[in-house]
Amino acid sequence: MKKKFILLISVFLLFLTGCSKEVITTDTFMKQAEESNLEVSDAKEQYANYDSIKEVMTAGKGEWKVEFYVLDSVEAAKGMFDTNYDLFQAQKEKSFIETSSNEGNYDLYSLTCNGKYMYICRVSNTLIYASVDDGYKRSVKKFIKSLGY
Repeated sequence: MKKKFILLISVFLLFLTGCSKEVITTDTFMKQAEESNLEVSDAKEQYANYDSIKEVMTAGKGEWKVEFYVLDSVEAAKGMFDTNYDLFQAQKEKSFIETSSNEGNYDLYSLTCNGKYMYICRVSNTLIYASVDDGYKRSVKKFIKSLGY
């Protein structure tokens, strides 16, 4: 009986840790982008009027880019996630593909419709955002996956 209890607790703890994603830094984002041969830029200046946004980096190639945000709190990141989620929802039409997840320390939503691929993922106080032509979906997904988001 004691072994079953220990096994049950171990499985439960594994389940809890499996529901979280690891937060990355701007340095990690830049390093992964460079390893993926992407153009990297610091976009913080564009958001100078937003006190809650601490860092912004972009990475992409040609016509597509992925944006990475570090915010001053989890609440600010959740607010940014919710705002973009609503904007994505407003673009839905009859034919679309969407995925959504909300577990542990992250929220994730993606939408493919109207020839666009839109993706947003919040992990703690960080956020990944992309809104690109559907033709770049595979490249964007590959890069985001390499980040663990």
